[in-house]
Parts: sequence; C-alpha cells; structure tokens
Amino acid sequence: MLGRTLPVLAGVSLLVFLIVHAIPGDPAVIAAGLESSPETVEQIRRSLGLDRPLPEQFARFVGRAVQGDLGVSIRTGVPVTEEIAHRLPHTARLALWSVAAAAFFGILAGALAAVRRNSLLDHLVMSATLVAVSTPSFWLALMLMLTFSLWLGWLPSIGATSPLHYVLPVATLALQAAGEIARMTRAALLDVLGDEFVRAARARGSSGRRVLFRHALANALVPITAVIGLRVGGLLAGTVLVESVFAVPGVGRMMVEAVVARDFPVIQGGVLVIATLYVAVNAATDTVAVVADPRLRA
Repeated sequence: MLGRTLPVLAGVSLLVFLIVHAIPGDPAVIAAGLESSPETVEQIRRSLGLDRPLPEQFARFVGRAVQGDLGVSIRTGVPVTEEIAHRLPHTARLALWSVAAAAFFGILAGALAAVRRNSLLDHLVMSATLVAVSTPSFWLALMLMLTFSLWLGWLPSIGATSPLHYVLPVATLALQAAGEIARMTRAALLDVLGDEFVRAARARGSSGRRVLFRHALANALVPITAVIGLRVGGLLAGTVLVESVFAVPGVGRMMVEAVVARDFPVIQGGVLVIATLYVAVNAATDTVAVVADPRLRA
C-alpha cells in the first residue's frame, strides 16, 4: 500500500509545484507591496528562495515536507502547518457530515428503488438521482442560499459558528454524492437479489426486511463502499467551492485566498494535505473492501 501511495503523492507534489509556479504574478512583489523598491523585492525574493532554480526549490519543498515543514505563508507570515491545522477541522466536519448524509440517503433511496424495481417509486428515485448527479454544485449552492436563507430566512448563509451554518454547505455537497451512491446501491442490490442464497432465505420464511439488510445489502457492500470512498475524495475537492460560497473558513477557502495572493507555500501545502487525505481514504476503502469480501484477498 505504501509503495503505491508515495509515488502518487510525489507526482501530485511535482504537478502542483509546476502549476503554482506557472501562475502569473510575482509573489515577492505582492509580499513587499506594489510601492516597494526593486531592492526590497529582490531581498524578499532571496529570503523566500524564489531566486533559486526550480529543481532546487522543489527539492527544498519536498525535503521540508517530509519533515512536516510546509514553509511559511507569504501573505501572513504564519507557518503553513499552523494555518492548515487551524482550518482543517472546518473542512473535516464539512466533508464527514456530507459523506454521512450522502451515504444514509443514497443507500436508503437505492434500496427502495431496488426493492420496488420498475415501479413508480423506482422511476421517481432514478429521475431524482439523475437530476442530483447532473446539478452543478455552484448553482445548487446559490439556489439553496437564495431559498432557505434569503427568501425563507430559516438558515444562516455564511460563516461556521454553529451547526446550523453547516446545513446548506452539507446539503450542497451531499446531494450529488447521494445520487451516485443511490444509483450504485440499486444496481448492486439488483445483482444480489436474484442470487440463490437470497431465494433460499426467502424460502426459509425470512422477512423481506431481513433478506434485504442482512443478506442482500451485506453482500452488495463492496461496490457501494468503493463509491462512497471515491466520493469522499470528491467531497474534499468540492469543499474549495462550497467553502468560498458559504464563507466557511476551511482549507478550501484558504487555498482560494492563497491563489489570489500568489502564496505559493500555502497552495502547495494545502494541495498536498488534501491529496494525502484522498489517498488515505482510498487506501482505507480498499481495506474495508478486502475485509468485507474475502475473495479479494487472493
């Protein structure tokens, strides 16, 4: 597992490093101020190491990152690790609550659709999931804010000072993920419901609920778990947009602010942390799949 993880993180680090340095604008000028003298700008450039060749800068970044040092923010002068540690709890809460809501409603909707295959309920659920998967997150975020905050006044629209502030961001992130999970749940259950062990359980007089949850759903968990794991990574990436729209002070919003300010260390550190979390979640998903299905251990 580690042998696959390290090359991925190294590739992500290199790609982000090159993209960041391709962004127009000189961070030394931004840090010094537009009215600063060329001597001051050059001094700041040397202090930040931006006067060194790109390979040397990348080697320096990787060497420090391995030791847990992601550099210092050009904009604030605060260590990047402290910036991320301060903002990561907001992003973690947003992502975890979103995936929990998406998994609950997605599995429930997919199970209902599978049990009522080709019924009106099945068609309604599949149509709703198609709309959910196809709806752009930014448009949904604005519509939810407009409806529940501006028009109805039920929920706050910006900030993260109470659980209510997370309702709209979580709904925005969870809707699309729930649609994908529901569609996969339905497909996986339909494959399992026709198997012999399910028919045998029904022949023994097991209730429909017991057959569905104890036998069918338990054996359909591998593909469902895989989709949930992939959606966690998508939710982490989606927090960049959602946190910006709802002014949640998380890692995603921090990275947007860093891009505007050409704050290279913060951008690189934030992307590296998000990539590490994404890889860790996928590794955990693979582990859960192996535990759930002994056939994958071969």
